[in-house]
Amino acid sequence: SIKDISQTKTTQSYLKSYFNTVSSIVSSYDDSIEEITLIISAIENEDFSQLPELTKKSIEYKSLSKRLKEIKIPIGVAGYHLAIINGLYGVGESFDYISELEDNGINALAGVSIYKNYSLMIDQALIDMHDYFVGYGIINQ
Repeated sequence: SIKDISQTKTTQSYLKSYFNTVSSIVSSYDDSIEEITLIISAIENEDFSQLPELTKKSIEYKSLSKRLKEIKIPIGVAGYHLAIINGLYGVGESFDYISELEDNGINALAGVSIYKNYSLMIDQALIDMHDYFVGYGIINQ
C-alpha cells in the first residue's frame, strides 16, 4: 500500500534522482531469458524441462519489486511506482503458478491470467509515468 513506501516531495531534483535510481536498479535485472518464450516452448513442444527457470524469474521479479520498494519516491509518482512494484511482484507470483504447467494445468491457467492482469498494470503505470516525466522535462518525448 502507499503507506509502505517512503515518499519525498516532488521537485525537479528529486524526480531526476528518482529516475536515475530506478533506471540503475532496473538495468541490473537479468533479461537474458525471455519468460514468455519459455512458456510458449513448453506448451507448443510439450517440453517442460525449462519451466524451473520460471521459479528463478519469479525470485528475480520479487527481488526487483523489493529493491524498488526501498527507495524514496516523489509523491507525484508514488501511485505509478506502487503499481509497478505491485505489478512486478504479481508477475513473479504468476510464474510460480505457470511453472506448475506439467502437473497442474488449472494453476498454470490461473497463472496466465494473473500474469496478464499484472502486466497490464505495469504497462499502464509506465505509460502514465512516462507522460509525467515528459511533462516535467525529465525525459524527452
